[in-house]
Amino acid sequence: MPEALPSNDGGRFTIVYVIDLTHYLDEKGMIAPQKGPARKLASFLTAVVAHASDFERPSSTPGPFCFKCRKRDQSVVDTAIDAQWRIVWFCPVCHAEGQISNWEHTFWDLSEVSGES
Repeated sequence: MPEALPSNDGGRFTIVYVIDLTHYLDEKGMIAPQKGPARKLASFLTAVVAHASDFERPSSTPGPFCFKCRKRDQSVVDTAIDAQWRIVWFCPVCHAEGQISNWEHTFWDLSEVSGES
């Protein structure tokens, strides 16, 4: 399970998922979990990485569906890269949020691809 830190959201606490992406990858760099909740979370995290690191995507391109509330609300997350070069994401519906480290140079890192001509 990812490390979860409480975040004070206006008097209400939410969970912040602190993720090292390499914990979800095998030795070949592919998603390691084959099924179940870990696979769903890993698929969500890699989609977040691809969305946030694609610097050439139109700003109107929606983020991935939130792994916490997608079945209920079809909510998409907002993604960005912070000053420490971590990917951060936030769901405006269920208020789930997280940060992803060690995503650079994975298959889902599109920052180098989008910088090429």
